Amino acid sequence: MNIRGWQSSQWAMVLTVMAGELWFGSAEALAQSAAPASVLDPLPAPAQPPNIVPLSSGEQLGKDIFYDDTLSNPEGYACATCHNPQAAFTGSSSAVNRAAGPVPGVIAGRFGRRNPQSIPYATFSPRGPYLTSAEGGTYIGGTFWDGRTPDTATQARMPFLDQNEMANTPAGPYPPHAGGFSPLVARKLAKRPYAGLFESFFGLAVLPTSSDEQIYDLAPRP
Repeated sequence: MNIRGWQSSQWAMVLTVMAGELWFGSAEALAQSAAPASVLDPLPAPAQPPNIVPLSSGEQLGKDIFYDDTLSNPEGYACATCHNPQAAFTGSSSAVNRAAGPVPGVIAGRFGRRNPQSIPYATFSPRGPYLTSAEGGTYIGGTFWDGRTPDTATQARMPFLDQNEMANTPAGPYPPHAGGFSPLVARKLAKRPYAGLFESFFGLAVLPTSSDEQIYDLAPRP
């Protein structure tokens, strides 16, 4: 989009949402914003904090995966990047929030389609979505803003493969709730420091005896 006719004093914001994709103006135009940090660059992944209370093996495994910034492609993004506990488990950049809301992905120039939700909502969202009444009613349940996945285990399969988020190339059907997966993520999981915890939770020798698809399917389920 041509923005040369804009007055230099104007603030550059989100231009439009088209076909479900978010596009931004040039870096020069966005630099006119008073935001101190760039809204174009990938964000740093937060460090994994120490446990405040003892965790079960499943809870610890889930936490380790949640903060693992090697599972994106290229490496550098964790689930916690877009769901930072210091920002109530949503995007932590004030500059991004002022300029747009959707968080930059791990690949420069790509952005999520929507502002990441504060994930504690999922605790109170039933499996769904479903209509509360056969005569119409209200759709409730599910995960994501539009309830397009039924539960958290299915939701967690998707950011790894979203090209605007963690950007792993999918194998199999896409979106991943239809069966797609990332062989690269599965192979990384088998080599991470928490691989022993993965096997103690899901079963001894589960990593060397399972397919990439099976390992990927287990990752969101601790």
